[in-house]
Amino acid sequence: MVCVACRCVFLLHCGCAVLYSGAAVNLSRVGLNLIEGFESCRLIAYTDSGGKWTIGWGYTGPDVHAGLVWTQAQADAALFARTAIAEHVVNIGVRVNLMQCRFDALCSLTYNIGGRAFLNSSLLRYLNLQDWAAASEQFMVWDMVDGKQSADLLQRRTVERAFFDLAG
Repeated sequence: MVCVACRCVFLLHCGCAVLYSGAAVNLSRVGLNLIEGFESCRLIAYTDSGGKWTIGWGYTGPDVHAGLVWTQAQADAALFARTAIAEHVVNIGVRVNLMQCRFDALCSLTYNIGGRAFLNSSLLRYLNLQDWAAASEQFMVWDMVDGKQSADLLQRRTVERAFFDLAG
């Protein structure tokens, strides 16, 4: 894998994977539970609300197709790989100190919308300006599927925003 921000080979140390505070942050068990709760695990490929073939904990890679079946171990491995990518992306994008609840909320969002979307988001711009209220409001921007509001995404964003706002 290649880092979407600095183009380093992912999972090898790169200088960009450090928060402003000087230490990379990891997703907590609470954050992982948040992601698992919204994604749920399905071991047989299905089409999601956007029409994409999906399997496991929300994996939508090019190798997912009708009839694909995974084991729980495959699904969990993909979950941990994708959460590691989300952690990396959040660590390279965020340039301010964060409390764990904010980091977890951002990783959940990034897991769902993708690294490039997060790195190019207004949410990240407001966050790095320490405009916490504006950053919090931006969670609610990411509630659409094919141009239509999704009740599932609205619920997810509401919970992610609440986690983010726990930091006060």
